[in-house]
Amino acid sequence: MEEMSAVNMEYALVAKWFRWACQVANNFYPDHPLDLRVLIVLCNLAIFYIDDILVTDPQLLYSFQLALVTHQPQRDPILRCLADKLIPRMWRYFD
Repeated sequence: MEEMSAVNMEYALVAKWFRWACQVANNFYPDHPLDLRVLIVLCNLAIFYIDDILVTDPQLLYSFQLALVTHQPQRDPILRCLADKLIPRMWRYFD
């Protein structure tokens, strides 16, 4: 939530995304462990954000990809969270 506040996301929009992300994790992955379903929720929130931001700033995704592969800091707080906290957690499940 801290990252969402940093980019001035409306609470109602974040709440809607959170409900959708929880429904995805619950309906499509009901037999997965809880910690993986939480990761799926968080990754879905990032995906919703990326989808929303690409309309106004498509360069942001290119910058994210370039910074990710070159191990540079991310300029966007949501994408920084994705790169620094979520993607590394995925290796536990998808290595």
